[in-house]
Amino acid sequence: FFRSPTMNNRLAVLLIFSLVSFSHATKWGKPSKHHSSKADQLRCMMKHCSSMIESCMVENACRKTFMCDGACDMTDPSCYFLCEITHGLDSERYQAVADCMIDAGCMDRFPEDGKCLVGEKDGLRSESSIEGIRGDWWVIRGLNPHYDSYPCQHNVFEQLPDGRWVNNVTWLNIRVHPPKVIRAVPFVTVPSPGVFLHNYTSLHQIEPWITVSRPVPDYMFMLWCGENKEISYAGGIVVSPERNYSYIPQKVEDEFRKVAHKYGIDYDNQMFVNDNHKCKN
Repeated sequence: FFRSPTMNNRLAVLLIFSLVSFSHATKWGKPSKHHSSKADQLRCMMKHCSSMIESCMVENACRKTFMCDGACDMTDPSCYFLCEITHGLDSERYQAVADCMIDAGCMDRFPEDGKCLVGEKDGLRSESSIEGIRGDWWVIRGLNPHYDSYPCQHNVFEQLPDGRWVNNVTWLNIRVHPPKVIRAVPFVTVPSPGVFLHNYTSLHQIEPWITVSRPVPDYMFMLWCGENKEISYAGGIVVSPERNYSYIPQKVEDEFRKVAHKYGIDYDNQMFVNDNHKCKN
């Protein structure tokens, strides 16, 4: 019945969606301050977003993304990010429904996930081009317990034939079985020295990654911030072409520790180590 958009079919689609909404603690199950119960929220969604929901549920990618959302803990917004990037990265229908729910007041934005600690002026003046960081960088330490802890995070800064730069980002999604390699390819520009602005065009979000320390060529300490319609979030990473954290020179960590303190970060207790020794290129 998904193929014929009659009124009965629309009701059937909305019924399916409502059952999903009520049987899972999804982000769509987090009522806004204007809608105090799931029933109120569902009525809001059906009033303002019904045609978009119908369109979503007949598209495989959009439907899978919502079903994935249903398994997420509402306190972990990174789970929804994984769902979107795993199943709905190129689904304009999914994004349309999400935007509609926020714009119509059916759901609120998530609470801030990590405080943005840097601005454009904090970037190293010596890092003025992407050419200077071309190549492979593994995330060996992280600050945000959600986004920076994804296993096997690997960044490849490379230039496209048309001259634009991208960061070919991969990591391992261990929330699915078997684990799946996830890939995102944001465009990267340098609006000011040390600021590597990541533009995820399919996700409608931007992330400035700001290099705050690079005492030697093979190790960088970057603080980043991000924002989309649903959430503001931030974190920090130590990256290196060497995937194994144990090889980092002591003098480099001493410098990172000093810089972290400048931004109110307890390097030893807040910056966790990512174990990449089993990761493949």
